[in-house]
Amino acid sequence: MALVSSAQEVFVPIGKLAHPLETTQSLMIPYEVGWVPQGERSDWSQEATDAYDRLEGCSLQLDASASTIVNTKTGRALAAKVRVIDAGRIVVEATLEVDYTDLNNVVKLNVNSGDSDDSQNAWISALRTILRDEQWGILRYESGFVVSGGVAYHPNYSSRKFTSWIWDKFLQPTLIDVTKEKPLKAGASDKRHTDLSQIGEPGDDSIFSWAHARWGVHREGILLCDDGAGEIADFIHLAPADVDGISVLTFVHAKASGSKAQARQLSVSDYEVVVSQAIKNLTYASPDSVVTKLETYSTNASVWTDGVKLGNAKGFANELAARNDLVDIRVVIVQPQTRKSEYFSDSAQKSGVEKARHAQLSALLLEAEASCRSVGATFHVVGSE
Repeated sequence: MALVSSAQEVFVPIGKLAHPLETTQSLMIPYEVGWVPQGERSDWSQEATDAYDRLEGCSLQLDASASTIVNTKTGRALAAKVRVIDAGRIVVEATLEVDYTDLNNVVKLNVNSGDSDDSQNAWISALRTILRDEQWGILRYESGFVVSGGVAYHPNYSSRKFTSWIWDKFLQPTLIDVTKEKPLKAGASDKRHTDLSQIGEPGDDSIFSWAHARWGVHREGILLCDDGAGEIADFIHLAPADVDGISVLTFVHAKASGSKAQARQLSVSDYEVVVSQAIKNLTYASPDSVVTKLETYSTNASVWTDGVKLGNAKGFANELAARNDLVDIRVVIVQPQTRKSEYFSDSAQKSGVEKARHAQLSALLLEAEASCRSVGATFHVVGSE
């Protein structure tokens, strides 16, 4: 389908609402840095794959409080601190170097740890690969300007807010640590050492266990965890047919918050990777595509039927195939970074940066919502009440 195919390309973060700047002269100090992977994983270099696997699920925090812009022979340069946040803790801090070329709209990024030899630091190497080599980095400015793919853009923001939120307190099955995406192995020090067998087990406080509690325990139907390379979503839920014979098929994409502070601010970068994944995976926005994928690639997926760990991917595929075309598709992003009170706070009291964050987050989510609608799917985001 042409609509599905076109939904995969999201390199410009504001899509049709953005056009390139002529020069970078108006760009000053960004307030946020993020990144979005481009292309298919099968086409990535090994370095890009390793960098993605290390940084996926982490947050980037930009501290530009002590940064300055200096003139260079070709334009201007900015140096600011960037931190990688994994499960709420800082795992590495480095210097983000931003080179502006005033004669055109090109922006170059680099990462420097300050050490004479940082080649053995896997986190620094991953940042360099993502931001410098692959040019997947995104910078956002209080002015509303955006740098994506090494090019500066001027978005034309809509005044319309994104409204398709689902607000939750994240208290089930226990008080959830919103910075923890998946269950970790006992004694694990970072998010790469996961133990998916602990999903839904007593005491686990990850977002995956929250998703299991919402779709696997307290709701009839079949829940499948499809986490891994080539996934359709982190979870897929097939609901029983309603009175009209229609079943809802929900793709759940879960991502951890960069912070669990009660006063945490809005963040666009915390949504960029998960939104990109959700839009790319609209290639599966038909029952037939899901059935084919589950039959071929998801043999080890965990399945719960009516709240009981029972069944397998083949059984899920057979049940879905039996529904024929009587299926409505819903895409849900679970990202607790956004607090309801912050999102709906009085705009007159917001600073310039806060207004920019709000406008850019709404634009990103409205674009995702439009992509989902283009293939007949609905779109919702779960935030923190």
